[in-house]
Amino acid sequence: MRDRWLSRVPRRRREPEPEFAAAPAPNVDDGTPVVLYLPVRCPQCHEAKPATDGVHDRNDGRVRYHLCRHCSLKFRSVEVPQQGG
Repeated sequence: MRDRWLSRVPRRRREPEPEFAAAPAPNVDDGTPVVLYLPVRCPQCHEAKPATDGVHDRNDGRVRYHLCRHCSLKFRSVEVPQQGG
């Protein structure tokens, strides 16, 4: 049962995640490298900014281990190295 003061506080609801469209390629080729960045989210509850628990560098990319602060799910992400030189 909620206390009396809690009944006056509105409950927070999660808003649906926006759909991301691919960014158009820039028309200017000034030699600056472009990096594709995808924000890391929890695969179970889609919480943003999970805690990073550890990092390991490998030949096929950097592996980061994460812990979701919301649902306590442990998962990993891989940073893929740039192709070509």
